[in-house]
Order: sequence, then C-alpha cells, then structure tokens
Amino acid sequence: MYEYNSLYGIHIEFTSRCNLLCPQCARTKNGSVNPELPLENMSLDTVEKIFNEMGKKIKYVHICGNYGDFIAYPYALEAIDIIQKSGVEFIKIYTNGSARPESFWTELADKLSNDRGQIVFSIDGLEDTNHLYRVNSNFQKIIHNAKAFIDAGGTAIWEWLPFEHNENQVEDAAKMAKRLGFAEFILKKNPRFSPINNGEHYLLKPSTKYVHEGVKRQEKQIMGETQQLTPTMFPISCKYNARKMIFIDFQGYVLPCCWHGNRFNPDSKSGSNEFQKIMEGYDPKIFNVNYYSIEQILNNEWYRKDMDYTIKILNTCRKHCALGNKMSNKDNRIQHVFKDTVDLEPWE
Repeated sequence: MYEYNSLYGIHIEFTSRCNLLCPQCARTKNGSVNPELPLENMSLDTVEKIFNEMGKKIKYVHICGNYGDFIAYPYALEAIDIIQKSGVEFIKIYTNGSARPESFWTELADKLSNDRGQIVFSIDGLEDTNHLYRVNSNFQKIIHNAKAFIDAGGTAIWEWLPFEHNENQVEDAAKMAKRLGFAEFILKKNPRFSPINNGEHYLLKPSTKYVHEGVKRQEKQIMGETQQLTPTMFPISCKYNARKMIFIDFQGYVLPCCWHGNRFNPDSKSGSNEFQKIMEGYDPKIFNVNYYSIEQILNNEWYRKDMDYTIKILNTCRKHCALGNKMSNKDNRIQHVFKDTVDLEPWE
C-alpha cells in the first residue's frame, strides 16, 4: 500500500519517442518502431499538474523510460524547470546521449550542477561497437555531448551493458570515462540479454565474462535442476513501495512500478495482460493524472484494498520483487568499475 504523505520520489517517463532502435527494447519490433506503441509526449500542462501537487512533497525525480528517451522529448528543458521550481531537490536522467546540440547539454548541466542532478549516459561500446546494440547512435556525437555536459559542470555516469562483442573493451572504456571526467563507470549485467531469455531470437550474443548471477539459476531451471518460480516460493517485497516511489508513464498512468508500464512490449509474455489485471473492474481513468490527482489515485480502491493481493499473483512482481530471487537482486546486476560520487538518491 502506498502512503501519499510519505512519498519520497517519482519515476517518470515523459515520452514514448526515441532516436534509436535498440534490439529487445520494448519500442522496437523487427528492426522498426513497434506498431502497437503510441508515439506520444506528455504535455507540459500534465507535467505542471503533477509537480504543482507533488513538488513540495517529494525530494527526488527519476527520469527513465520504458520506451522513450528524455532527449527525444520536445519540452525537455522546460520540464526540468517545472520540476526544479516546484521544489524537488534532485533529478537523475538516463539517456543514450546521441542527439541535441551542444547548447542543450551545457544548459542542462547548468540546471543540474551543484548537486541538483546527474545524467546517466547509456553507452554500450566504443566507436566500433556501441552502434551494434544502440542502433542509429553516433558514438562521436555522444562523447561530444557528454564532454560538453561535464565541462559545463554536470555530473555524468557511464553505464555499460556487456555483450560478447564489447566485453573486452570495458577496461579501455573505463579509462576513457576517467579521462573525460565521468564520475562513475557502471557495468549493468542485465539478465534480459542472457541466452535463456533471448532463446534463438537474440541478435547479439550476450557476455560470458560479465554474467548476472540470476541467469545461472535460469539455466539450471531450463535443465530441470531447480524448481520453477512459483507464487509461494518467495514472498513479495515491492521495491517501489519500500523506496516510497511511484511510476508515471508517458500517458499519465500512475502505476506501482516501471515494470508494470511495459504493456506495449511486443516480446513481453505478461506485460499487457498484467496491466489489464490491475485495471480489471475499474475505469482506467482512475489511475490517470490527467483526470485525478495523485492523492486521489493512491487512495482509490485498488491502491487501498486490492494492491496487496494483486501483486502476489502477478508474474512481473515475482520476477522483480520476490525476496530471495537472484533475478531481482541489485548486487547481481550492478558492478562499479569506478565510482567518484556519493549517493544522493535512493534508487540504485
């Protein structure tokens, strides 16, 4: 159960638009934009409505999309102004970094300097490899933009998804990150890119050097050496609820977490169906900030009465928030190659 008056932060997705076409991203299907995905931007009126209500109540905003990239949002800088003017203390933005002129990045650095925010640049290779997963990206432009941001006083983090084709470049990339002034270099060992999850359909071979520990458990399951995950195997401890966070998607839906915002994913076996389970028996508008305040939404019947039961039967919840499940353990997925910053937010 979410307590409105004790919320610490908001995870928000402003747009479903992106300049890239990464394989296995929920917005990509067969090398093109997923035709089931509505290409929409959150209006500035909605942004103002959210933060006029919540700005003085929360301290932290996490900007990372299931589908879209912040730099593809046409009102990006205006949204940051609204958030900061509302009273929010810290903003963390995730981006591929491969768009916008230098002036955008220097202005963004000015807004986020003095411990007011950070940018995580998702860069999964060097010049000869980053584009293999980050399809349509321009490595030189990314580095130019990151350097402009850093030189203007911004705090930047380099986050790297390891694959077979880039696992031997990690040391060189970390040295480059240090030289450019990045504050951290992180390996994100995502189990989504394992041979098991990708099956015969994966386009890029996963890393064998940097393996998520949960993947080993999956491999044993496939071989019949362990039990499959069942509703009673591990109790659910909702991560977002524990962190006093909510997720708001680009259409304005207030959801228990970002994983339940994955309903348009063409490869998801449960995302759309589980979103419908949450909404079952209710008018979807009662979950949407375009029609109700966040206070009204978090005090509706589903959040007050049905949520605690519903999360026990949803595969998404068991996958990401089951206690004892290695797939959901942060220590199994985040590895710092170097870190020169202090944690200013409750997220990672």
